[in-house]
Amino acid sequence: MKPIFISLAAAVIFTFASSAFAGYDEGTAAYNAKDYNEAFAVWKPLANAGDARAQNNLGAMYSAGQGVVKDDYLAAVWYRCAAENGDIVAAYNLGRVYDAGIGVLKDEPLALVWLTKAATLGHVGAQNHLGVLYANGRGVKKDDAQALIWYTKAAEQGNLDAYNNIGALYANGRAVPKDAKEAVSWYLKAAEKGHAAALANLGTMYAGGQGVPSSAIVAYAFNNLAQAQGNASAIKSLRVADSTMGRADIEKAQELSRDMNRPDNLRPALAKFSTTLVAKK
Repeated sequence: MKPIFISLAAAVIFTFASSAFAGYDEGTAAYNAKDYNEAFAVWKPLANAGDARAQNNLGAMYSAGQGVVKDDYLAAVWYRCAAENGDIVAAYNLGRVYDAGIGVLKDEPLALVWLTKAATLGHVGAQNHLGVLYANGRGVKKDDAQALIWYTKAAEQGNLDAYNNIGALYANGRAVPKDAKEAVSWYLKAAEKGHAAALANLGTMYAGGQGVPSSAIVAYAFNNLAQAQGNASAIKSLRVADSTMGRADIEKAQELSRDMNRPDNLRPALAKFSTTLVAKK
């Protein structure tokens, strides 16, 4: 069986909620207008004065190189200032950089500390990320049951990565009985919102007939959608499929892919195609 891929958010997060410090909202307005130099100029004195949200935002701007020269070390410095001042988003960002070793020495146990702080306070990205740490034994003893708990909390807030990751637990029988149909159900929740890893995982499930009827055409269609987002697994799968499938089947798969890619049409297109297959049998 091809590997099933878990997923994590990739972007740093800003704090845009209003602040008690005067002028904060002007910085938000400037940032939203893409005037990053002005946003940084507004938030910098507030951050120096102890505004945790402004501190987090400076960290995010240093991380992205917006209004300043990109500097991962200074990003981590500002995240830590904000996190120690109680900003939940900064705690998440700080946990992420410690987990990845960006601007700081990689420190998985410390990543666990900050992600746990944010996750416990309800940060959805931190909840999913914490699940990943438990699932992989990073900074903590591997514990699939804890991973499922945190993935579920994130899924309850609509996190697409968590949908995909719960699907992976069911696909592999970790913390839950192995159930390919349940895995497909969770993957679909994420895939219908365009989640690349979930699309690729569905390609795997259809290619192997796991929880669904085996179909090279449907597998190709899902992988085609995933590769459009740069998913490495899907790109590799399509290379193999292009060399083994007939031209007529590839054209059918591409047509299905286009149909599934229409807004809110993934499930209807898939159901229509599946009905056609059954009728032909």
